[in-house]
Amino acid sequence: MKAILLITLTACMLIGCSNPTTSLTPQEKAFAGKYYAIKSDTIGIKQIYGTIESYTDYKIDRSAHSSAMLKLFFSTESIGTIILEYEMTYNSEWKIRNDTLFESLIPDSYKMSLKKINQQGILADKLSEQMEPFAEMFSAQLKEELLKQDAVKIVELTPEKVIIELDGVNETIKKVK
Repeated sequence: MKAILLITLTACMLIGCSNPTTSLTPQEKAFAGKYYAIKSDTIGIKQIYGTIESYTDYKIDRSAHSSAMLKLFFSTESIGTIILEYEMTYNSEWKIRNDTLFESLIPDSYKMSLKKINQQGILADKLSEQMEPFAEMFSAQLKEELLKQDAVKIVELTPEKVIIELDGVNETIKKVK
C-alpha cells in the first residue's frame, strides 16, 4: 500500500497533479462564477419581439451550466398577441484564450420546452393552438445556433461584470457570485 501511495505522489510531482484550479489562467480564475443576463430584441420582422433572461454558472473545472427563460411575442393589430414562454437548460465547456471566451455546447444536455402559450385577441386564440409545431421547430433551430456559436471577444472583465462583443455590439453581463 505504501508503494502505491509513493508511486502516486512521485508521479504527481513529476508530471503535475490534475487540479482544475491550477490549470486556469489568471483571466479564467477571475472569470469563473455565476452570471445573469437579460436581452430583448426584435427578431426579423417588427411583429416578433423576444426577451431572454439567463443564468450561467462557469465553474473552475471549465464546465458551465446555463438556464434561461425565453419569451417570444408575436403581435399584429389584426390578429392580436401570442406569447410563447420557453424554459431552456444546457451544459457546456469553456476556456479563455487571448481575451476570447470559447464555449462549446454539450449537445445531449440541451433541453428546451414550451412552458406556456398566452394569447390576447380573437384570432390569437385560434392561432395559438397551431403554435406547437412552430415551438418545436424553433427549439431545434436554437440548438443549431448554440452549436455554431463558440467564441466571443471579452472587452472588459471586472469582479462585478464581463463586457463581451457580440455581433459588433458590446453586451454587459452581471456577475452575481
